Amino acid sequence: MAKLRCSMGAALCIALAAAPTGATSPSDESAVAQDPRIHDALDEAYSLKASGDLSGAVRAFERALDAGAAPQLVALELGFIAATQGEGEKARRHFEDAAKGDDTTLVAQAKRELLALGPEPSSFSDASISAGLPGVGYVPPPPRDARDVEPSRWWGDLYADAYGWHRMKGHEVADDVVFTLRLRGLHRLSSEADLDAYVVGQATRDLASKAGGERNVPAIYADNHVTLGVGLMWRTWERRLGFFLQAGPTAKLVDDGGDRRQVDVRGGAFLGLESSHCATKPTRSAFVAWPCAELYSEAIYVNRFDHNVIGFARGRGGLSYWVTGPLLSQLVLEVRGGLDRNQDFYNNFVDAGVGQRFRFVEPLRFDVMLGAHTGSYLGVEGRDPAPDPLGYVELRLQAATYLEF
Repeated sequence: MAKLRCSMGAALCIALAAAPTGATSPSDESAVAQDPRIHDALDEAYSLKASGDLSGAVRAFERALDAGAAPQLVALELGFIAATQGEGEKARRHFEDAAKGDDTTLVAQAKRELLALGPEPSSFSDASISAGLPGVGYVPPPPRDARDVEPSRWWGDLYADAYGWHRMKGHEVADDVVFTLRLRGLHRLSSEADLDAYVVGQATRDLASKAGGERNVPAIYADNHVTLGVGLMWRTWERRLGFFLQAGPTAKLVDDGGDRRQVDVRGGAFLGLESSHCATKPTRSAFVAWPCAELYSEAIYVNRFDHNVIGFARGRGGLSYWVTGPLLSQLVLEVRGGLDRNQDFYNNFVDAGVGQRFRFVEPLRFDVMLGAHTGSYLGVEGRDPAPDPLGYVELRLQAATYLEF
């Protein structure tokens, strides 16, 4: 089985404070030739790495390199393995090689890993350090761009999505599309831990809500607010798992008669996994059979939703069947579920669906998915009564993009 790694964020607005941010060990941003030897070697390498056989993974990555795999990608993967094995200098050399490549996303990843390794050890011997002079035979290193040794601690990301539906059967819900945009500026606080402080601006607006009246969709899908905030985010397990806390003022974009200004406080955890072929960059047009597995899950506290805690999980399995240029055509099966503490009926559900996804992998990753879904609310009731019937069938449009800079 291919190694799992990070993916993009969720469709729910509530997820956006933590929508995962870049992926680690990213095979999706690097060109992989269609030679089956490359795919076989990379699949074996990721599988061995996931199983803990790091030495075997190194040999498999080296075979992939010999077969023609992208050197920048292989250098980054070998750097991750060396860092895991505690070989800091070897990891540094691999990350420096990856930082010299053409793929800007991999360059940014490599520079962040260099920053996490800390300053490069001194070239002076122990004896010369005590004397304050270079040792005998000392040869000064060639001049280097400081940015290669000490990458900037500042970075940013942008996330945008659209989530729309047409209810075909079940409890009547207005047709709607919800748009969300989030922009963050982040500062790396530690060279030892993946800990960032950030400022964030986020806006959500749907098409069905109207000022002065009841909204026609659940609040979690139509939380029409603009929010500015500050927060902290810590990620681990090669950025697959993260925790965050943020707070800031928020204002309504649709006047529903309530207080237009509030304070938004939210925090929680998120998990994102994705197999290696979910976003492999094509090198030619061809019919293929590339399997894909994805998982996203979160648990988020939000004070504005009556201090609710909302859990959400989404799994996807798919198959790329046609690739051309930067585009993957994929058939996708999706399963979702949600639970919350306040027992709002719209947060407690299970559903499943199948659809067609078009995934663009460059110059930035962009997904568009059309599907048919069926599911059911779980029948719990909080402030609002559960609908009758509980089951539903609907068509959905999902589109999302994520960019780090």
